[in-house]
Order: sequence, then C-alpha cells, then structure tokens
Amino acid sequence: MSGTALRGRWRENFPMSKLSTWRVGGPASAVFEPADLADLRAFFAARVNGDSPPVLFIGHGSNLLVRDGGFRGVVVRAAPGLSELKLESDGTVYAEAGVACAKAARFCAARGLAEAEFLAGIPGAIGGALAMNAGCHGAEIWSYVERALTEDENGERVLSAEHFAADYREVKMMSGDAPPFSPRRGCVFPPETRNPRGRDWMRCCKSAARRSRWIRLRRGRFFAIRRGTSPVGWLSPAD
Repeated sequence: MSGTALRGRWRENFPMSKLSTWRVGGPASAVFEPADLADLRAFFAARVNGDSPPVLFIGHGSNLLVRDGGFRGVVVRAAPGLSELKLESDGTVYAEAGVACAKAARFCAARGLAEAEFLAGIPGAIGGALAMNAGCHGAEIWSYVERALTEDENGERVLSAEHFAADYREVKMMSGDAPPFSPRRGCVFPPETRNPRGRDWMRCCKSAARRSRWIRLRRGRFFAIRRGTSPVGWLSPAD
C-alpha cells in the first residue's frame, strides 16, 4: 500500500531514530501520521482492500526502543493528528491517543477537575498510557477510564472499562472479546469532584515540565559524549 490516497503525512524508509526520544533505531518501511480520525479510517480501508503489511502504532516515542534493523511494516504515529482534547457535555474528558499526558493534566487542572495531576509525571501520550496502564504517585490511568474508543479494520468500537482487565503496566481484553485491545483513538475519563486546588496542580504540571527540560539537557550531554567516543555512523549528525 502507499500513502497516495491519504491526507496525512506518509514517508517511506524513514529512520525510527527521529521518532523516539532516545534517537536510536533503524528505518521503518513507511511512517504514516494521519491527519485526523477520518484519515485513519481511510488507512484501515486501504489495508482491507489491498496489501496488509504489519502495523506498529506509536505515540510520542518516549517509551520506545527500536533495533538498528528498524521495522518492516507501517508505523502509524498518533501525534500530532489524533490530538483532540475536549470536555464533554456530561463532564467527562475526551482525549485522543496522540494527546500528551502532561497536556491532559494541564487541561483538567485548568478546569478544576480532580485526580488527573499524576498524568503530569508521565512522558508520552494517552494512547500509550492506556496500552500499558501507565501511572505514578500511587495512581494508574485505568482507574479513571470510563470507556475506550478503538479503531481498526473492523471499524470503530466503543467499549466500557469493564471490557478490559488492567494490571500493573499491563492491559488485556476480557475473555471472549476481539480484536486485542490497542488504543487507536483515545479514551474518556469519568467526571470527578471539582478541585479547589487547581492552581496547585498547575504548579505540579509546571514542575514536571521543568524536570522534562532537565532530562533533555542531560540526554543532550549523553549524546555529545557518544558522538565523540562511538564508531562513525552510530548516530548521524542530523539526529
């Protein structure tokens, strides 16, 4: 298949080192960044009607280590296209798979919604957080999920949280359900009590952002050392 009928960004033989925070990894046969949910559906329709190479879904690449041999298939990157974030009329928060966890935390804090501040300490996007039941500071994301929306070759499915068994850094579909869970689109959080300490949570988010900048600086120093000591070609100057 090719990206000619898709509106999103399609790149072939693209280095995965440019899509992971550790900046390592060989090329993927193709990388597709859907423009929106409709574009993702067009991608699945093309798979049904044509070739069906292996597919790997990623978010921000913050918990991803790719081998030098790369990936022989299509990498679908949720960000930035699948990044809708909104407050529903029933008070729940809808977040697509490409929404950064820290952004979701700030969104909830700004609206006085409770118990979302732990997301500020999780790198990456909502989709990846759902896939592994990410958490920190005594909280896990699946404790707050009301329903999940998935998208694949069979179309869209809206499943309640009861369809999933969440454990420590692991999520499985309950027996009898198919296909296996993969967060194609995003999730919806249940409404919580209003938080009178929303400003405190905003300070928590800003503190996490400062920590993230510090990590990036340390990472930059690490790569500078590696460039000076590793064999030529281990890491290209462009990375």
